Amino acid sequence: MPRPVALRAAVALLVLLAAGCTASAPAEPCDPPRTTALSVPYWNLDQGADTVRAQAEDLDVVTPWIYGVRPDGAIAEQSADDPDEAEQLESLRSAGPAVIPTVANHFDGDWQYEAVARILHDPELTRQHVDDLAELARDGDYPGIDIDYEDLRAADGPGFSRFVRELADRLHAEGRTLSVTLAPKTEDDGHSEATRALDYRAVGEAADSVRIMAYDYHWATSAPGPAAPEMWVREVLTYSLTRVPAEKLVLGVPVYGYDWSGGYGSSLSTAGALELAQRYDKEPVWDPVGGSAWFEYSQDGVDHEVWFEDTRSTAIKLGLAREFGLRSVHLWSYGPEAPGLWEEIDASWTRACP
Repeated sequence: MPRPVALRAAVALLVLLAAGCTASAPAEPCDPPRTTALSVPYWNLDQGADTVRAQAEDLDVVTPWIYGVRPDGAIAEQSADDPDEAEQLESLRSAGPAVIPTVANHFDGDWQYEAVARILHDPELTRQHVDDLAELARDGDYPGIDIDYEDLRAADGPGFSRFVRELADRLHAEGRTLSVTLAPKTEDDGHSEATRALDYRAVGEAADSVRIMAYDYHWATSAPGPAAPEMWVREVLTYSLTRVPAEKLVLGVPVYGYDWSGGYGSSLSTAGALELAQRYDKEPVWDPVGGSAWFEYSQDGVDHEVWFEDTRSTAIKLGLAREFGLRSVHLWSYGPEAPGLWEEIDASWTRACP
């Protein structure tokens, strides 16, 4: 997942096969139900806890993105200096949805590639890391762990698959689940060293769920554009389902945007994008090809271009998840969401049968 400007981030939840639902929306949720998870990154724990409490009936899992791998390979809280984190985490627990934290190879604002590479290429360090993760789950009384290790190299692939198998075996032996968050691709080799390291089939065989980050098609240092164009998400799902069973596959859905200026995009929440549009008296334009909204504005003589995922964008992603027979989606959000988002999830995902 994500760099500071484009953190992507995690969920672990066993999902069931669809059966016996009619085409019209019933009064009660489908049986077996679809599931929804929400990432709550460490910088947004306070507001995120408010969202989780308010939307508890529409959420099954909350994934606090709070643990990272330090340069020495140890696992630590990414915001250990936050005196309110323990209270915020307890607030998430009390809201109702299962709390399954993400552990990312990210710490102190940087991706810790070297630390994780050492772990993946040394069987003894792998075993120690598995022990540490199992201890984290036990000490935190977490029902599962989500792993989000990014920016790997192709040569790390076999070690990463072995690590996932060993961690899954350990967590399963202790009655816990494993979710693995993977970068998106549309073919085995993908588009980068990082995606070539990911063996979807091997991860899907070992983990309980595989969350595909179907976003950041356009990102902080790319040209402006939609984070998750519809046709690209369709291609990602088509490939993913040749490697991972539908009952394990989780579609990562972006709930954020970017504000580009000077060749760089700063991430912002959907609500933040809408507030910008209102402040500069701009009416967002809907792009039917990308399935995203956008607008332009000027500040202090500098031109900006903003693209963001709104409720219509989310509806498209939920429709794709239904079309491809998935039972679980995961929302990645930087902060306050778009008006009407949860009503859309309730109507077209939670309660909408195939």
